[in-house]
Amino acid sequence: MTIQHHTMEAGAVAECLGISRSVFLRRRDALEREYGFPPPLPLARPLRWQQAAVEKWLEGYADAGRKRTAQTVRETVIENDRTRLMAKYARPANENGVAA
Repeated sequence: MTIQHHTMEAGAVAECLGISRSVFLRRRDALEREYGFPPPLPLARPLRWQQAAVEKWLEGYADAGRKRTAQTVRETVIENDRTRLMAKYARPANENGVAA
């Protein structure tokens, strides 16, 4: 079985961010360092990013609010994932409030 990851080139990532490709490529290092933007896939030429990682980062960046830093965006992404997983896999409580 082959696992396929959907990837994005710089132009598509820039479009998601609402900036031009050239601006994105100039600011990419700062986005990674200051806001925890996912790095490109290793050895990918032209540069490519995992689509799911970019989408999670965008959601975390938006949810982090005014105090956006690499740490707060990462923490927000983790909290969002935790909430999704709990909603999907947590056992419902029984009538006594205890997990079944």
